[in-house]
Amino acid sequence: MYLKSEIPTVSVIVTIYNAGKTITRCLESILNQTFTDFEVICVNDGSTDNSSDLLKHFADNDPRIKVFNQNNQGVASARQLGLNNCIGDYSIHVDSDDWIETDMLQGMLYMAQHENSDMVICDLLKEWPDRKEVISQKPRELDPAVILGQMFGELHGSLCNKLIRNSSIHQNAVAFENGLNSCEDQLFVMRLLAANIRVSYINKPYYHYIINPDQQSITQNWFRTPVSQRLLFIKNAEELVKTDEQLDSFKEYVARIAYDATICDKEFCPDFRQSFGKFWPLIKSSSIPLYRKIIIWLALSGIRIPRN
Repeated sequence: MYLKSEIPTVSVIVTIYNAGKTITRCLESILNQTFTDFEVICVNDGSTDNSSDLLKHFADNDPRIKVFNQNNQGVASARQLGLNNCIGDYSIHVDSDDWIETDMLQGMLYMAQHENSDMVICDLLKEWPDRKEVISQKPRELDPAVILGQMFGELHGSLCNKLIRNSSIHQNAVAFENGLNSCEDQLFVMRLLAANIRVSYINKPYYHYIINPDQQSITQNWFRTPVSQRLLFIKNAEELVKTDEQLDSFKEYVARIAYDATICDKEFCPDFRQSFGKFWPLIKSSSIPLYRKIIIWLALSGIRIPRN
């Protein structure tokens, strides 16, 4: 049995693209929650496998599930569609290849209500085919400005381990960046943190973050994206950097991404040299090893050094 209120307390948003092998486990972990007053917004982003049939089966058997279909437009568009159609007081995103503990919603909602929080962060259980590891997401401080800076490296930028009060999203006009389909959730979280919201943390690894190199996913594609996507994130994130501490974290992030981007085949010449050149002063003053700075400088000069 489950409770069904006219306005659910929590909206769980699931974006799907060719997730036929994993969506059943994902949705069952949501439907089996100890807290039951929620809706599940499933956005099918143009899947070409059996995902649509599986979603219809779940929706036919549980009225809490609402399915929205769109042509393939990418994860940012899918997340925004889910957010636009959810009506809960709080929302959380669950990726279709992952799953959650049965008491996740109950534990995070209690923390949100008890501490009057706009965002509650929990830990992650990161799982590879041959091992698993608890990834602590405890911020150094609960100051949103400090957490924003940590989003450039120390903390996971995903929405999957964050329960968010929807009124804080609407009041601050926070939305997903159109066309950004890598780290779109990280930018969304950072924009919300920049609005000086109230944040809480619960040290429970409620979320199972699955790493499967062979799984085609709507979200696990950062290292397969062209330089232009990485630059789109960086350019938007730069606008949020206000403090010296945030700037220090930002320049380290840019330096790491610039080095990684030197091995990208697509769009290397036009996007890398024209755009990363602007960030060279930050890269030069970062703490990455000197040999990496040299490789980046050579790339900016049009000389590409092959790397294994």
